[in-house]
Amino acid sequence: MDQRFDDINNRINDMNNRFGDLMFWMQVTFGAVLMVLVGLAGQWVMMWRRVVRTETVVEEHLKVTEKDRLINVQTGKKTG
Repeated sequence: MDQRFDDINNRINDMNNRFGDLMFWMQVTFGAVLMVLVGLAGQWVMMWRRVVRTETVVEEHLKVTEKDRLINVQTGKKTG
């Protein structure tokens, strides 16, 4: 009878060890996925900031060129 209980205890211990291994690998996987997602979010933020900066530069350029065209139209100069 004691042997039977020892066998059951060994099986439970084995299951606990396997569950511990599973938890370890789940944490490793979760950490890797989290790092990838944070990296993608960082890339998206950097890309978005660059797009916004480029739009701002283009808008400023258009303001200057439109102003120059308006002045040229008012003064009668030809634009090339």
